[in-house]
Amino acid sequence: MGDWLQRQLGRLLGKAVVGVLGFAGWFVYVSFFGGGYEVTEVSEVPSVVFGGGGGTLEIEVEMSRSGEMTAYFERYDESDEAAIDAVQKLESGDHVFLVDLPDATYGYLDVNLPDAAPGDRLAWTVHLDGQQLAHEEQVYEDGIDLLYVQLEFEELAELRRFAQR
Repeated sequence: MGDWLQRQLGRLLGKAVVGVLGFAGWFVYVSFFGGGYEVTEVSEVPSVVFGGGGGTLEIEVEMSRSGEMTAYFERYDESDEAAIDAVQKLESGDHVFLVDLPDATYGYLDVNLPDAAPGDRLAWTVHLDGQQLAHEEQVYEDGIDLLYVQLEFEELAELRRFAQR
């Protein structure tokens, strides 16, 4: 009876080791290769993201010094996940971006002026289908090295609820 119990425990332990090694292998693959998740890096904010059709973001930027805008969009449809990471250099002045997005899109936007100097100014206004979502203006003050504005959203429906407040 002792030999039978030993064999069963040995099989059980063997299965546990195979399971742990299988999980570890899967974890390493997803960590290094992303499990097929595609991130496209671009140097300009795109006018259409993932085919659009859900709504149009209008981003108006005014800046007294050159800086950059980051626009990150992620499609989280389980059958086709992908992301676009745009980092666009901007000269001082006024800029307008129109971005057509599908409804099920996560987004992160920011504009920054690194190495701001006294008197520098950064302002932006963001609209979704004509409804204002955000307006922010910053002016350099002593002790601040960076002027920036940002907006993050889970999907366009969240932005529509926010705009109606």
